[in-house]
Amino acid sequence: MHQEVFKKNFFVVIILPVAIFVIMSIAFRGIYSIDGSVPIWVLVFYIIPVAFAIGGQVEKVIVEDGMLYYKHGFIIKKQDEVSLNEVSRIEVRAVKEWVKDSDGKSELKTNKYAYVLGESGQIFFTFNADFIRKRNRQRFEDAVTTFNPTIEVS
Repeated sequence: MHQEVFKKNFFVVIILPVAIFVIMSIAFRGIYSIDGSVPIWVLVFYIIPVAFAIGGQVEKVIVEDGMLYYKHGFIIKKQDEVSLNEVSRIEVRAVKEWVKDSDGKSELKTNKYAYVLGESGQIFFTFNADFIRKRNRQRFEDAVTTFNPTIEVS
């Protein structure tokens, strides 16, 4: 039983939540230092860094025993899976979409997604391409082609 696990960037999962926690702690201490006591409702704001950390840990791509799994979901856990024998291509695409910024202006946002495709081009599922970023790309290719050497990863 050989398993390869691909998770999000260490910065997003660990460094960013810790930095947010520290900045919020300093800000709350500064704001409430006059009074000397921090109200209990302020603790609700600490959910933000915890959500970042837990969210980054629960989302992962796993290659195990000829299967490709995408596990995601924080409260409602979901799992997409496909046999690597059914996969012909795993393709990374940049998807551009128009979103509104905080001022209400439209701006173009680009996200990268990996599409798991079959022989006839059907999409089994998609996942965020951050899991197979440049540093992990070769390891991912090796893991999937071990079970099905005909898979193209692009």
